[in-house]
Amino acid sequence: MSPEYRQLLTLKHSQDSWGGAGKSHADEIVAFADALGAITILDYGCGRGTLKPAIAPRAVVEYDPGIPGKDHLPEQCDLLIATDVLEHIEPDRLDAVLSHMRGLCRCGAFFVIALSLSRVILPDGNNSHLIIRSPEWWLEKLNVAGFKIERSELRKGLFVWAR
Repeated sequence: MSPEYRQLLTLKHSQDSWGGAGKSHADEIVAFADALGAITILDYGCGRGTLKPAIAPRAVVEYDPGIPGKDHLPEQCDLLIATDVLEHIEPDRLDAVLSHMRGLCRCGAFFVIALSLSRVILPDGNNSHLIIRSPEWWLEKLNVAGFKIERSELRKGLFVWAR
């Protein structure tokens, strides 16, 4: 991520309480982790960190480059979780981020990707969802990055289970 965008995200996180949807996917994440035999879980773009307590006592590492203290690059894990994250990535950095994610997960990944503009506006006046694309586009991006899509569903966004 660019230093300028990191500053924007850090400022936004310090001003507002956003990035708390992780816990709403807890049951699906636990079921997928069990199916994979995943022990370690990485919440990539964890925001406020609502997933970790929701699936305790499972081992969850939190990573979010916009939150001091959670911004250290994580190590490899069994299952990578990225809920409401990919649409926030700078478009010219998306391929690199997907490659980074792919290298971090041993068993699988669970994604939830928003497909429309957000109600959240960044301090620079831009919408916080920087990439708005079709489900097909996202699935192809994940495929090219090396994720094997096991299942995808359209709900309030695109839900993807991958290995």
